[in-house]
Amino acid sequence: MPQGIQVWDASGTLILDTSTVTVRILDVITISGNTSGNVTSTQFSTGIPFYFFQPFQYRRGNNQPTVTFNGNTMSWSLPASAPSGLLYYGVRS
Repeated sequence: MPQGIQVWDASGTLILDTSTVTVRILDVITISGNTSGNVTSTQFSTGIPFYFFQPFQYRRGNNQPTVTFNGNTMSWSLPASAPSGLLYYGVRS
């Protein structure tokens, strides 16, 4: 028998099943266009690292940062044409 947590809403729809995939947001940072940087965290080794970017405003063109993970380090660069925004990162299991 599988183990984990299952949660249903009032109508009986399964809304969470930890035997599939769960995510944990480690942090969120503000980044600006034409910048690069990195973050090192031992938490990256506790699952599969991921990120998503939320720009403060929409612009046509390349609006996304280039993000790579190497061991316990996440590196990013954001093109000069891109707006500032929030870079969320975490791990999934």
